[in-house]
Amino acid sequence: MKKYIIIMLLVALLMGCENNNEISNHEESVISDDVSKFLVFDEYLDVSTSIEHYHLAMSSVPGLPLDLKVLKDETEYTIDLSVSAGQFLSWEDSVVEQLSNKVVIDYMDVTVYWSPVDGEVVAENAEVSIEVKQDEKVVAKASYQISLTDHGYILMHTVFTED
Repeated sequence: MKKYIIIMLLVALLMGCENNNEISNHEESVISDDVSKFLVFDEYLDVSTSIEHYHLAMSSVPGLPLDLKVLKDETEYTIDLSVSAGQFLSWEDSVVEQLSNKVVIDYMDVTVYWSPVDGEVVAENAEVSIEVKQDEKVVAKASYQISLTDHGYILMHTVFTED
């Protein structure tokens, strides 16, 4: 009788371990897909900023510059930009144009500016998502965190987020 109880407990424990492994492997594959899109991003676009930090009092630029440099010579892609707070601006020939918090642009080298000011609200933090798409399908994606320091400077750094 004790043998049967021990065997039943052992089987129950093994079944429980198997289920945990399946969940763990499933989570791992989802993360691998996201990591892969994040790593592939470097094959499509180089994202940088031409200044070390941005301050609202700066007159040399209208916002934090996001320099997008195309790394593949393909024209069938588009670049989708979105930001959780603030807004994107364009700046050409000394004219600043408010774009929106979501922008779709052709796949080419371009500089877009991020401003923390949206109406009367000044954002202290924002997440910028940049997607490279082909026929509405995301082929590469990266996220960037923009934050305001205690000294009033706005900095950008790369982050990895899961969808």
